[in-house]
Amino acid sequence: MSRNQELEESGKNAPPEHITEILCRQDIEEVERAQRDTALRFEKTSEMVHNANLIVGNHYSILAERLNDHTNVVMSLKNDMDTTYVRLKVIKQKMTQKHPELIRKAEAEILKVMPPHDDF
Repeated sequence: MSRNQELEESGKNAPPEHITEILCRQDIEEVERAQRDTALRFEKTSEMVHNANLIVGNHYSILAERLNDHTNVVMSLKNDMDTTYVRLKVIKQKMTQKHPELIRKAEAEILKVMPPHDDF
């Protein structure tokens, strides 16, 4: 029986502490090199993900600030429109009280050109 066959036979029943006797040094070095390469790739990937997170975080903070500004502008416009609507309603009521005949005539002319719409 050759040395390799002996190692193979003894390796089948060998306890774990003698596993290095079974394995070839070249195989162990190859596994170690593969593990180092994999660890290096994981490091690079981790660094890329970290950099991407920094970039996304920066963009998020800029966009969140812009969104907040735009939201404030929209809310301001809504308040202005609400105020204008209330003021126009008051003016219309006053005009209806002072000049009811003129208002009815004006509304009739407008209805000919534009159909009535539902108030929201």
